[in-house]
Amino acid sequence: MSRQGIEQEAANELPASKKIDELRAILLDQHNAAVDRDDPVLLLYSIMRICLDEAVEVGGALKAGIKTSCDHGAESIDKRIRSSLDEIIGQVSNLSIRASMASIEKSAVIMDRSVSAHKRLLRWNCILIAVSVASVGINLLILKSVLS
Repeated sequence: MSRQGIEQEAANELPASKKIDELRAILLDQHNAAVDRDDPVLLLYSIMRICLDEAVEVGGALKAGIKTSCDHGAESIDKRIRSSLDEIIGQVSNLSIRASMASIEKSAVIMDRSVSAHKRLLRWNCILIAVSVASVGINLLILKSVLS
């Protein structure tokens, strides 16, 4: 909002300034005091009204400055939070990927050990089967020689 817009908005909130004749009528009605048009009391009203109008202008300008500062501050905080979130998400993703890779590597080592153990068992089974076949063959030969 422009400075003129702020001043206009502030001016709309204030009652309109009174004319000298209105002031004289109010003083006569409320205080029963007749005041001439050139009385210094009326000058005080004009001075105070000018001060009030200036104070409203300054207040409007300060309000606009505060709003602008708050908007810029909020934008800055928003940017910092978003960049921090992106960084945190990246770090969490990296940690998650590293943990998954470590888990996969451990699984691979365990699988390699299992395959090696299985191969050893197969070799021993083959040896035992060969020994069993040889034993059966020897037993058959012994049985044949005993029966013949």
